[in-house]
Amino acid sequence: MSIINKWIILSKKNKDSNEFNSLYKGDYFYFYYNHKNAVLFDDVVIYIDGWVMPRGHCYSKYSHLNMHEFIHLIYIEYNDSITNFIKGNFNIIIASKNKILVLNDRLSVKKFFYHIDSSTKEFMISNNINAIRDNKNFNLSYTSIALHALMHHYIDGRTMYEELFYSKNATKLTIVNNAISLGEYWKIHQLLEKNIIDLDTKEFALAYDEILNNIIKYLKPINPAMTLTGGLDTRTILAALLKNNIKPISYTFGDSNSEDAVAAKNVASCFDLKYDCHEVNNPNLDDYQKSSNQISEIGNSMINLHRTHRLQAIKKQLNKTSNIDMIFVGSMGGEAIRGLHFDDLIVTKFYRLWMQKKDNIDNLIKETLIENFIDIKKIDLDEIKSILLKQDYFGDSYKKNEFHILFHLTASIHDVQDIEIYSNYVKFPVPIFMDIDYLNLLFSTKYNMMHKNNTSKNPLNRLDIPYLNSHIIYYLNEELSKIPFNYQYSPYEYVKQGKIIYFLKRVYRRLFTKVMPPTYPYDEWYAKYLLNEFSEIPDKFLELFDFKKMKKSLNYGAHKKNEGYWQKYTNILGVYKYLNK
Repeated sequence: MSIINKWIILSKKNKDSNEFNSLYKGDYFYFYYNHKNAVLFDDVVIYIDGWVMPRGHCYSKYSHLNMHEFIHLIYIEYNDSITNFIKGNFNIIIASKNKILVLNDRLSVKKFFYHIDSSTKEFMISNNINAIRDNKNFNLSYTSIALHALMHHYIDGRTMYEELFYSKNATKLTIVNNAISLGEYWKIHQLLEKNIIDLDTKEFALAYDEILNNIIKYLKPINPAMTLTGGLDTRTILAALLKNNIKPISYTFGDSNSEDAVAAKNVASCFDLKYDCHEVNNPNLDDYQKSSNQISEIGNSMINLHRTHRLQAIKKQLNKTSNIDMIFVGSMGGEAIRGLHFDDLIVTKFYRLWMQKKDNIDNLIKETLIENFIDIKKIDLDEIKSILLKQDYFGDSYKKNEFHILFHLTASIHDVQDIEIYSNYVKFPVPIFMDIDYLNLLFSTKYNMMHKNNTSKNPLNRLDIPYLNSHIIYYLNEELSKIPFNYQYSPYEYVKQGKIIYFLKRVYRRLFTKVMPPTYPYDEWYAKYLLNEFSEIPDKFLELFDFKKMKKSLNYGAHKKNEGYWQKYTNILGVYKYLNK
């Protein structure tokens, strides 16, 4: 059963308030919501979309309070400075008669959407983009769609519509006496300003364990779960859960014969975990199409259709274990430690070529847009370039670009897609490696990605990458550390025998171990699915796209099997699906 949680703040009355069972009318706004997520304290409404809890430095002081009591108390004590004391995945709305405060979390796991017309003082703010569209018609933004083709994501707070934006990291929106202010209460680059401390891996492991344990203690889940793979990230989560005597429900989505699934099943068997692998080979195309339609219903135009198998997996898992109320995910567990990995999917081919200085940005923009079937005569290429070069990840420093693309795009736009899907079904999705206390800990040491060289082609330069995770797993659960990862070595081997022996063993095992199928195959079935989808779409539904060229390529092209390749087709399909919701 999905969790319905929708709210909207308007300068005028809502055209259709049937979706909401509560209204708080301020002096200059109308706040429509469903009372399940709100508590009224005197004449102040505290509304929490998602979950929030006390930061580590004040946990003992406030941990006895529930979420709404906690927010109310620190708001009385600290007013807008409450952000110094809170963490989680959230949109928080604090409404009183002459003021309304809207906050989202630091990495924009939870987003809200807004339209503000400064000339008329009209505003619309909601966690649901269609709730805003129901109140006003918006033109499509060809600029945003072109940027999406270049970056595979809507960037810079821009949605696919003109004058309709989404909240970026740590957004603070305030309406006081009919005056609107919009800003940030925290900036990602503050992580780079941390003083480096000398912390050994055992001390780090215990600090990490305390962060995870506090989340468990505060939110009090009854049936925690986790996505389980064969890699470092989820193994590091499992180590801390087992240390806290929690055996999570676990599942994998993908080919059951892939390295990820085989390794995950082995771990689950060794620790007697409830485990399922949700197979993805040759899916029923009708079911897949229905699920992709559901992505467009819940995705607020921000979730890529490639996340469809994630939606199918969580729904299948909930059919088996319907009472899951918390799910741990490994998002950013590797990236924040190892650094950037070029996959031409999350970080696109366009950005990789720019980072590697393979061509000038003007040529790259033009060639990439043409490759993505966009008619470049319909857009302003200079505007596209100007927007890109204003982003923090298009700077002069290679390493800082690497940092900013990981946190502004991978974390805050890409990884949160899965978390948003889960939040429709599970009360507490927990991306532990995106927790601000964990990130502050990591960037206060030399274990973070700023001290790694993951983009080097020399494997000897990447030998330190498993160092921190392997030691955390070893210190928190030694028996778990003895089970090999999907890449044929164990944390125990790395800790006890050192990185050179690890390297030699890994090379040997790679050479003499049979090649296993990919976790999620994009082969003939995916081409059939897209051909079926596009057969129902008018050829000229949007003049921005060269539909004739796209269909010829789809019908007669020699297709690759990697996910990034298919983006040039699914980007177009996604625009169509979201337009028709």
